[in-house]
Amino acid sequence: MEIDARTRSEINSIIRQIYSITRELDSISTGMRNEFKGIGTQICANKIMNMSESYREVASSLQRL
Repeated sequence: MEIDARTRSEINSIIRQIYSITRELDSISTGMRNEFKGIGTQICANKIMNMSESYREVASSLQRL
């Protein structure tokens, strides 16, 4: 099944937005690791990185459509 140009454009826009979110999440995680200390901080930073990876997987799935 072919996706029409308008739908492909919308999907690509969503993919760009997802990657923008992942870059922001990565930045937040890195900032937390660098600026704050403590076990709770590391756990939180790891959770944020996991969330970012999940979004990347969604974007990857959308690219395969």
